[in-house]
Amino acid sequence: DGLLPALQAKKVDMIVSAMSPTPERENSADFSKVYYKSTNVFVTRKEDAAKYNSNYKLLDQSTVAVLNSSTQQQVVEKYFPNAHLKLLSKSTDLALAVANGKADALLVDMPTAALLEKNNKSLVNTKIKRSDNTTGAAVAMPKNTSKDLKNAVNSVITKYKADYAKWVIQEVKYVKSND
Repeated sequence: DGLLPALQAKKVDMIVSAMSPTPERENSADFSKVYYKSTNVFVTRKEDAAKYNSNYKLLDQSTVAVLNSSTQQQVVEKYFPNAHLKLLSKSTDLALAVANGKADALLVDMPTAALLEKNNKSLVNTKIKRSDNTTGAAVAMPKNTSKDLKNAVNSVITKYKADYAKWVIQEVKYVKSND
């Protein structure tokens, strides 16, 4: 919730945090080209995965944890309108909510799911994946950022975009566990 206000208050120079440029956000920031588009996946406790994999409609009767004001929140609201949303501010809080039985499932992008599962062995991906209606992740910059800076950021994105998705998944193995 605090990323765009931090950018506007000049506490950060840019936001590189899988933020999707939405019309509302574009009122507050300038955005680069999209550098990554991921698929969202539902994650649950290992002992519950089989029941959700065999009947994904159970999610519509479940408590689903999502990041507050995220694209995943919109996905749950659209496809599972009867689900009880548990809105949290950090992905690690989503994992703890599911692991501790305070939520039945969580919805995050696939790289985040891989990190959460690496750090919490009781969690596992389901087979239930949903795309969101966003264009993907872009770098957020202060409103009226210079054209030169935007061009420089976009140049880097153009150069590495094809490799980025591969890197994201490969590099998960190097993230240190909380264990």
